[in-house]
Amino acid sequence: MKKISFLEGTLVALVLSIGITLFFNLSQLMVPVDLSLCLSIVILSGVYLSYLLYRSQEKVGKVTTVTIWSLLSLATWVFIPSILLTLFVHAILISIIRSLYYYQSVLSALFDLLLTGLSLSIAFWAITETQSVGISTWCFFLTQALFSIIPTSLNSKKNSSDKLNSNNRFEHAYHAAQLAIKKLSSSN
Repeated sequence: MKKISFLEGTLVALVLSIGITLFFNLSQLMVPVDLSLCLSIVILSGVYLSYLLYRSQEKVGKVTTVTIWSLLSLATWVFIPSILLTLFVHAILISIIRSLYYYQSVLSALFDLLLTGLSLSIAFWAITETQSVGISTWCFFLTQALFSIIPTSLNSKKNSSDKLNSNNRFEHAYHAAQLAIKKLSSSN
């Protein structure tokens, strides 16, 4: 699979914001607003993490990641009744899991964490200005779509030395193969 693009992230943001608006409005009819907001946060986080894991090229650790996310979500639900803390925990989980599956350097992961902080700030601004969960969700995930422009590794020295070592290994193997072909052709 190819890397996630900003356009794809924008479409995901749109789908999530429409879906959560419908869910939040319907769930408010059956449960208190606080519980509806907490459920919305957990569902959004779960759906977005499922999407990230599906799009990831990594083959290992997905079951463990889902298990840890589920346990942390349950612990947050039981021990942290605050909506804001629940939101922070799930936003941090998104950043951590994205860092594990999409980045190869600590610096890239730190940029992702800063992006998550910016996303939360913009979402808080949107909810205070509009009082709309859907618009706030749209703003959060639209900003999160910018993770697609963060390079997987920001350590250029390591990347260039890895490429150099890779080229040297290729050259060595290429020359060894040429020598082997010469020996085989001269022995006949």
